[in-house]
This record gives sequence, C-alpha cells and structure tokens, in this order.
Amino acid sequence: MKQALGAFGETFAAHELQRRGYEIIERNAHFPDGEIDIVAREGGETVFVEVKTRRASVMAVPEEALDDERMGHLEAAIVGYCEARNVVGQPYRIELVGHVYRPLPLLCWGTDG
Repeated sequence: MKQALGAFGETFAAHELQRRGYEIIERNAHFPDGEIDIVAREGGETVFVEVKTRRASVMAVPEEALDDERMGHLEAAIVGYCEARNVVGQPYRIELVGHVYRPLPLLCWGTDG
C-alpha cells in the first residue's frame, strides 16, 4: 500500500510539474547510493525532484520525511546521475514536492422500497 501511495504521489507530481512547464526527463532513476524520483528541466537547469506523499491521517507533514540521511542518499544519487549522464558541472537544483493524499469520501445513496 505504501508503494502504491508513493507511485500515486510521483505521478501526481510529474503531471503538476508538466502543467507548470517542466520537461520530465526521467522518473525513478536508480543508483547504488540512492534514487531520484523525478529528473526534469526547467529554466535552463536540471531539476532533481524528491516527492514525499503522506495520507491525511498521518500527523507529520511530508517534508519531515526528508531527513539528513535521506538527503545524503539523494545527493549521492545526484552525483551518480551527473556522472552517468555526463552533465557534471551543469546547473541544477533540488526541489521537494510534498503531497498530502486526501481520498474523496464515498457517498452511498439508498432507496426505500
């Protein structure tokens, strides 16, 4: 269930980034030291996007899940990406997309009789 929620959040984020003019280059780029959820281009920069999705019932905000350890893995994955794609030294930035998933309530209508 957790993986499905994460995949939903990443898809939602990718669509929203595209709507805002970002070009999605790659999703779920895996490297030995970590994973990059979304790699995009915007404004002449490569944008490495970390997506954190939480259910509305969880008290923590999604951004709190990006602790120092996870940030270290992300930074290592970015180094791996830049080396593998031959883009070392090119401008980039890191963005965090936090998404709180709130499912719509299910309405049931009954009839008498």
